[in-house]
Amino acid sequence: MENRTNQIIELGDGTKYIIVRHLVYQDESYYISNRITDDEKDLLEEVMIMHEVKKDGKVYVEKVVDPEILQVLINNAEIEGLN
Repeated sequence: MENRTNQIIELGDGTKYIIVRHLVYQDESYYISNRITDDEKDLLEEVMIMHEVKKDGKVYVEKVVDPEILQVLINNAEIEGLN
């Protein structure tokens, strides 16, 4: 399990996020990420919690939408303003 904190992820639609916290829950990787500008210089006011998915030897991320998982992750993130 690679710690991806401070790495930039570009989604299929071209939006970019920087991972501010890597969390592990039930042996799965989750990322609290903050959207950044296209030039990667500024943070935007959009936060997303992502789940790392491995399929066919590749790594993907998906947005976490399950309210119970979101609550557990937020409660354990220890990021000011989230909990």
